[in-house]
Amino acid sequence: MVLLRRIMRRYSNTTCSNAGKQRNSSRIKIDIAVDSNNNNSSNTVVMKKTRRRELELVELFGSNKTKQQQQQHQQQQPQQYELPVEIIANVLSFLKFEEMVKFGRVSKSWIKGLCRVESIRFVLDDKNSDHKLRFAESHLKNLPSIHLALLQTVDGISSDLIRGFLTTSPMLKHFSFKHYCYDFGAYNSSTASRYHDVSAALEPIGNAADLKSLKLVRCRFDCVVDIIRLLQNKTQLKSLHLSDTRFGKYSHYPRPCDCNILSSHIATLHNLEELIVSNGWSMRHFDAEAVFSNLPCLRKLVVESATDASLVSAARYCPNIEILELRDCRTLTLYGIMEVLRCCPIQTLFIDDFRGTGSGITTVKELCRSSSRRRCNTLTHLTVNAGLWLDDVTTPTLSNEEKARLMKEAAASVSSGRVTLEVL
Repeated sequence: MVLLRRIMRRYSNTTCSNAGKQRNSSRIKIDIAVDSNNNNSSNTVVMKKTRRRELELVELFGSNKTKQQQQQHQQQQPQQYELPVEIIANVLSFLKFEEMVKFGRVSKSWIKGLCRVESIRFVLDDKNSDHKLRFAESHLKNLPSIHLALLQTVDGISSDLIRGFLTTSPMLKHFSFKHYCYDFGAYNSSTASRYHDVSAALEPIGNAADLKSLKLVRCRFDCVVDIIRLLQNKTQLKSLHLSDTRFGKYSHYPRPCDCNILSSHIATLHNLEELIVSNGWSMRHFDAEAVFSNLPCLRKLVVESATDASLVSAARYCPNIEILELRDCRTLTLYGIMEVLRCCPIQTLFIDDFRGTGSGITTVKELCRSSSRRRCNTLTHLTVNAGLWLDDVTTPTLSNEEKARLMKEAAASVSSGRVTLEVL
């Protein structure tokens, strides 16, 4: 009996526990049903968003891909590589100004590259000159190299805009300004508009202490003092090019006093290696002794209307001249040219408008022989004009082609083919 009671009690406990579990499970199912009814609207929104995302993935990748698959696909794609800013700036420096601005709008990295361009060349025209200068002033700062060109037809370009643009580059090293004029028959004192007045526009160049090259072609100044201000404190200047410069209201050529005043200031440029003064700057009006006495590093010399005395001074004080161009040599004799050939390692010699005293064959032979006396045969290129051959009444008149052929043969025979002769 006792055993039977124990079995009945255990059976009753298990039955009650099973009934309790059933009641609990039913309660859970009821709670889940209630929650599902309450969240029915929210689940619908989630399903719509999920479906929309699936459609976007289908459009992008062509199939329904998960986020993990999307990341794997992106990893398999080639990575976009951005060029360094320095390389972009170097590429842009070879383009024209208009093209440079267009490429600078590609992306932010290209804009940064545009701001780090080191050299700029652009032409000021009627249409966009003001816009170009304003854009350059705001985006292109601290430029080491600036080259400006002005068309003949341009009128009314503000000197303040040019001056403002140049002010943003105090560390300027190379600068050139050229005024293009296509009406070559209009070079007279009454056409002052053919030459742009740059006296006020180029004032910031005077503060560029690190300037190494200065080129001014067909510019007009108030007086020679304006050029002197540009050359002050230019101890590092290595190249000076002054060509077709005009002065004053009526654009007159440099006077003898202007050349004499400029002589002492050129002499302060001790590191000058290239000196070009032509098209109006007459060398016979310069103080050659003062100019060349302090230019021991000079290697290229281009002058107009030189005299024997000026070439003798150049040969004495500038023993490293390699390129010599003599223009308008009507006041020059063969003595001055031969003196430079004896003392300097001339490699290229250009003689224009030189009148010889006899046969061109003899003159060419003397020039080739003079270059090989103290130096080891340095002359390789010689350019002369047909007027080097003076016609004589006792000799038959030869054509220019025949003269050129005979002079070339003479140069080749004396120099053993070393000298290349060109006859203008």
